[in-house]
Amino acid sequence: MRGDQKGISFVEVLASITLVSIIAMIGWTVLSTGSQHSISETGKTHLQQNANLIMATLSNEHRKSDEYYLRFQNNAIELKSCKDSICGNFRPITESKYKYTGTINEVEFAVWNENQKLEPTKAHVAVLLTVSDSKNPSKLVSVRTKLTRILTSMK
Repeated sequence: MRGDQKGISFVEVLASITLVSIIAMIGWTVLSTGSQHSISETGKTHLQQNANLIMATLSNEHRKSDEYYLRFQNNAIELKSCKDSICGNFRPITESKYKYTGTINEVEFAVWNENQKLEPTKAHVAVLLTVSDSKNPSKLVSVRTKLTRILTSMK
């Protein structure tokens, strides 16, 4: 400042406010975009975890049961376990907030016969599972695997 000036001018105040506003707007945009990306990735991670849990349940059942049955109804995957020719009831292994599609041994869930017995000691089972968000069907995760066990009885 010169000796005869006693403060800052209106133009200087306006320039500093404008500069601070631009920096704040850029910061807000970066935080907002990061937050949206985080929410999106969290949703996809939940889908993946759900698919992995279902596959782990099926794999566990395939390894420990003599035979089992799968049923697909009302957007739910249900499992009935059998040990020593004694079968329990169907129990759901999926959550209702997701949509499930896929195949068992190349047969679509929609046309799968719930009376079709799966016998782990006689054959491996190929599974394709697609889990999608009911509210946003474009968010989906697909998992393909083969449920295996030592085959002790050949067809």
